[in-house]
Amino acid sequence: MIDLQHKKCCFCESRITHIHYGNVEHFRPKAAFRQNKEDQLTKPGYFWLAYDWDNLFLACSACNQRYKENLFPLINFESRVSNPDDDILREKTVFIHPQFDEPEEHITFEEAFVRPKNNSERGKVSIQELGLERPDLYENRNEIFQAIDRLISIYKLIPSKIPEKIIAKSKVLAQIKQMTSAEHQYLNMIRANFSDFISNELINGV
Repeated sequence: MIDLQHKKCCFCESRITHIHYGNVEHFRPKAAFRQNKEDQLTKPGYFWLAYDWDNLFLACSACNQRYKENLFPLINFESRVSNPDDDILREKTVFIHPQFDEPEEHITFEEAFVRPKNNSERGKVSIQELGLERPDLYENRNEIFQAIDRLISIYKLIPSKIPEKIIAKSKVLAQIKQMTSAEHQYLNMIRANFSDFISNELINGV
């Protein structure tokens, strides 16, 4: 699980294992759930999915314990299943599933600011209820954004037709590649802001 997620939280994409073991996140809460944050807990939860790999993810303590907790809203709450014999696929989840959904279809970024894409309701709720716009998370994303933005500016300023500059340009490009790889934090933010550079320069080289 840790290696598959590149040591990143399944919700906010922060790298967590260098300062914390991380939490095992049950996407569908195993013991009890809430449709809305102000609701009382409903028991039992999705107890039969307690050890289902499709329901287990690595999450940071902030996303898991401070924000999501037992909250698990459905688009149509009447479709909620209550036992192992029910078809779980009939549920349409509000939260974006870390494995089966494409986050970039619902969430985008303007620099380090997170936004729902095309006014996606699932994006809005995921951002709000998972705390994806919390200040400390913005600060971390912004550091990465600014670093990559500066490197790209430097890369564009280095002439590519002068032989003695090619090595320097290649080194800058290699650093950008490292910071935009799948292992890096906040990859969705990086792709939202630098997709043109990634698809053109990183593929074609210097």
